[in-house]
Amino acid sequence: MTQTILIDVLNSPQITSQLENSQWGSLISQARAANLLSRLYSILEQKHLFSSVPEHIQHHLLSAHKQAEKQHRQVLWEVSLLSRTFKDLEIQLLLLKGSAYIYGELPASCGRTLSDIDILVPKEVIEKVEKRLFLDGFMSTKIDDYDQHYYREWMHEIPPLQHYTRGTTLDVHHNILPTLKRTLNPEKLFEEVENISLNVAVLSKYDRILHSAAHLFMEGEFPNGLRDLHDLHLMFSKLNGADDWLKIKSRASELNLTFPLFYATRYCRMIFNTNIPEKVDFSVFRAHDNVLLKLKDWLFTQVLRPHHHSAIETFFKLAEVTLLVRAHFLKMPIKILAPHLFKKSISAIIESFKSSQIHYKN
Repeated sequence: MTQTILIDVLNSPQITSQLENSQWGSLISQARAANLLSRLYSILEQKHLFSSVPEHIQHHLLSAHKQAEKQHRQVLWEVSLLSRTFKDLEIQLLLLKGSAYIYGELPASCGRTLSDIDILVPKEVIEKVEKRLFLDGFMSTKIDDYDQHYYREWMHEIPPLQHYTRGTTLDVHHNILPTLKRTLNPEKLFEEVENISLNVAVLSKYDRILHSAAHLFMEGEFPNGLRDLHDLHLMFSKLNGADDWLKIKSRASELNLTFPLFYATRYCRMIFNTNIPEKVDFSVFRAHDNVLLKLKDWLFTQVLRPHHHSAIETFFKLAEVTLLVRAHFLKMPIKILAPHLFKKSISAIIESFKSSQIHYKN
């Protein structure tokens, strides 16, 4: 077994029959840290291996499974309510990521958990949608004027909304990536959606993969990175033959998402042994970029692991911070990024000082 025992088990579930008690402890801890505990249950159950799991370990897995099932029911209920709202607005409800996987019963819904519901709407109707959602009980969680400006002027979404009684968090996007430094026409996404029910749709199977890849490799958010990479592994595994692979490559070029697709295929193959045809060339690096590619291999393999002390290595934090800085440079030009980082740093220092003063008084 390696340091990242969770990855070992996801790749070869049958090795659970060889685990010692201490290894089970590491596996459960890593799976919980990666938000993959319920998926681990699903995989063991599908492989008819769950019954051989030690009883005291079964409790952890079953508990995670029941929590995920409860969350799936909540997602279906929330989507049904949102669908009514969007029907009144005469706008199709387009789900993204976790909620799309769950509502569409897609491969990546297996044991999938989520913290919010993501939707995509045309930019020209986003104000209309936001006003109606406010009447339905959704309020902005970002009350600071600067944060409001940051989201509305520079990001691909409005500030997150939260329902005042149900607690549901809703992210309303008008694009799948910030577009200050990248050109991605969201109208192309709406052209190829898959209808799931009368007024609810998800992105096409190619766009779902490309969106997940773009989010993982361009947003700089890695606490759930291993889970998101495993989502991609499951989605890639459902592509049928060379024709599908050529189509997704063409779609990535059309949407200007060639690099995220390259990283997704590279690290799925590297970490999860995903069956990706060698003859389909996804390489976007030239020969003289090999040093940069090796550096990125080190950075991404550091962070695409469970964020638990038993799995991380000495320079994990350095890799995480480096990729976070990279993500900021991908989002914004330096003339906007520099004052933004300065502002956020000052705010963090002030908040830290206030917290220490409260702690001292108490």
